[in-house]
Amino acid sequence: MKKFIGSLLTTAALLGCFAYVSNFAAANNEDDQVQVAKMKYTSYSKWNILLPKETFTPVAGSIQIGDGFKAEIDGMALAVDCNADGKVDEKAKGVGGLLTLKGKDANGTKFKYTVRLQNKGGWKWSSSGAHVGKVNGVQVKLIDQNNNGRFNDFGEDAMVVGKTDVASFLSRVISVKGELFEIEVPENGSKISYKPYSGKAGLLNLRAKYKAKAKLTAAIVVSENGDYSFNMASAKKGFLVPEGLYSIAAGKITMGKESALIKGGTAKPIRVTADEPSVFAWGAPIRAEFEYTRNGEEITFSPQSLWFYGKAGEEYYNWVPDGAPPKFVIKDKKGREIKTAKFGGC
Repeated sequence: MKKFIGSLLTTAALLGCFAYVSNFAAANNEDDQVQVAKMKYTSYSKWNILLPKETFTPVAGSIQIGDGFKAEIDGMALAVDCNADGKVDEKAKGVGGLLTLKGKDANGTKFKYTVRLQNKGGWKWSSSGAHVGKVNGVQVKLIDQNNNGRFNDFGEDAMVVGKTDVASFLSRVISVKGELFEIEVPENGSKISYKPYSGKAGLLNLRAKYKAKAKLTAAIVVSENGDYSFNMASAKKGFLVPEGLYSIAAGKITMGKESALIKGGTAKPIRVTADEPSVFAWGAPIRAEFEYTRNGEEITFSPQSLWFYGKAGEEYYNWVPDGAPPKFVIKDKKGREIKTAKFGGC
């Protein structure tokens, strides 16, 4: 099996170019007073939040939140004990559903937890709720992304800061109105304790040198140790983040009804220091890599062995709808065209 690297034009129609450069210095905040934001659990019947690492957990006799909620599968139907009394009382049929579980935690405090159900060859579930409150006047949502019932797993759970449907990983430092705050969260997500960040910070900009015709709707970075994570998509001039190495964790581009997701791929980490702004160059041009086999003069390859990478090595995948069929040109050693080929579905 061999791998070929070539340029891609048609599927990369979402990508064009724009440029913007930003430069500003970090400001120190000497106010160390800890403030507390109360959080209220909210259920979502329709889930629109883009998570950096969405997780669906198999239903294996129970939905394991707190002491667990009994679950029984009968053919295509799923029955769940939603009030933790030991008896199944609500059913989901077909390929999905939504249930709200009600119980008590280890301290005897009542809680509710809403789950999305999915049946694709087996029942699975994922969180469909968040603890919502305001930090320094800006809305923040805490999401149990890893489905263990806790809301304080930094670097594993998720959070939304501001009026957006894009979540980063749960971060020990968040950016609110251009200011950095250190936060602490209890397991039950009932509050956020926060105070101004006192460490070194530098400017990170993922917009200035991102080339695309499409809109960059999500650009999630995460620090090397997982402590810090931010959505940089809306920050045209970038913003301050704690010093360190950051990697592309997730992203999305959209243009009308077309979209594609982004992951780190082979992109190198971005170093952020207080000394000078860090501006990350990525996006177009896009290249295609694919595996192929050769038997005499016959060359075989398929859409399942096809990958798309941007300028910095970031990977684009899950194109919706499938991109226009890429054109493959096979040339001899002298650069003369021997054969062209196309297939749909990338």
